[in-house]
Amino acid sequence: MQNRFPEATSVNFGKIFTHQDGEVVSVCGDVDVQQPQDSFDGPERFVWSDGALVVEEADGTDAVSAKWADVCE
Repeated sequence: MQNRFPEATSVNFGKIFTHQDGEVVSVCGDVDVQQPQDSFDGPERFVWSDGALVVEEADGTDAVSAKWADVCE
């Protein structure tokens, strides 16, 4: 998260869980990223899988929803 949001003043994680599909382990959950130009208020979903991170604030709800359905459910 710190690499993706270098201007963040705080990063607070909520519910987090892992999901394994074969040898790929993914991390799914909620995060609240506080930064000066923050357009989201409160926790948002994120998915880290196979070295790639998608976060609602940066990548949009549609991108996270698609990845979430593919990896986290």
